[in-house]
Amino acid sequence: IRYSNFNKLLILKKRKRIILLKDDKDNFLTR
Repeated sequence: IRYSNFNKLLILKKRKRIILLKDDKDNFLTR
């Protein structure tokens, strides 16, 4: 169970990073 939760956290972090990257690209394009 701990391992699966850890994996979920990693996936969430990766998703957040991807979302942040997308936001950065959008912001860069709008500038």
